[in-house]
Amino acid sequence: MIEDIALTDDQAAIAAMAGKSFAACRNLAPHEIAARLAGDGLLGMMADEASGGLGLDASAAWMVTRAAGSALLAYPLAEAIAAAWCATRLDGLDLASFADGSAIATVCWKADIICQRDGAWLASGVAPRVASAPIADHLVFGSGDGMFVVDLASAGVSTTSAIELDLERPYGDVVLENVPVLQIGTPEDAEAFGSLGAILRTADMLGAAEVASAAACDYAANRRQFGKPLSGQQIVATDLARDHYRLECVRTSVAYAAIAWDAGQADSAEACDIASSLAADMLPTVVENAIQIHGAMGFTWDLPLHRSLRRVRTAAAIAPASDIREALAARLLHRWAEAG
Repeated sequence: MIEDIALTDDQAAIAAMAGKSFAACRNLAPHEIAARLAGDGLLGMMADEASGGLGLDASAAWMVTRAAGSALLAYPLAEAIAAAWCATRLDGLDLASFADGSAIATVCWKADIICQRDGAWLASGVAPRVASAPIADHLVFGSGDGMFVVDLASAGVSTTSAIELDLERPYGDVVLENVPVLQIGTPEDAEAFGSLGAILRTADMLGAAEVASAAACDYAANRRQFGKPLSGQQIVATDLARDHYRLECVRTSVAYAAIAWDAGQADSAEACDIASSLAADMLPTVVENAIQIHGAMGFTWDLPLHRSLRRVRTAAAIAPASDIREALAARLLHRWAEAG
């Protein structure tokens, strides 16, 4: 088990490459970032090779979105990778723009806006909490009927700004009024898509929390009070140790979830739910503790700690831990009841 989820040399190399790509994206406009990421193969890393992608798996992709969280990348990368994966799964669809950077694809992870009329699929309603909605070109979402994509330039589509907690990726609500949509996946694809999204979003949150925790450890080791390092204070050392435990719990959970998703294991959906709920529960606390350890300086704009907290809190609000656990418990109870 431990050997299976240990970081491989390939994963380390992918993460290092991604980190260099993200560093080069600083101060670029969104479509410039898309072009840069596409040139480095990151947008289409899970897309089918026949469609120009790299054909890699979730065990590689989560390392990339983890690095994106660490870099506070101003781009909806988890959404873009998942959208490109789904858009290339069906023959006859030309959505190469999702992987080549010519269009920005984002995702609504929770939407009940699809209907069918006269044999055509239409979307009506509100797609809430969409990452980078103000600058996206296409919106991808899943439902019990399958996977769908809508061109955000279509008539009947409008975007309203949400509270901009995440400063790098402003969220918004997309309002649709009888907008034609294209089906790009089956209901089974929608289930896999949701689990993949949980893995990639959790990894992004993990990266942001890890950077904040590392900053807290460095500060505590070098800041001296009463003649000894701040880390010499028992309460500070205990908080740092607990945060390390929280990070390890999430890290091992998301690593296993990616392995289970890649292998199509029976417990894949449950593993993804567990990783996502742990992240929503534990990672905000890690970043909040990092801010607290820095004292008054931790609350200033001079440090990026508040940006990490904004990123983690926003992602946690999309899939609250209590909601995930409730749905997981209901699914398991139903399965056990059917098994007799």
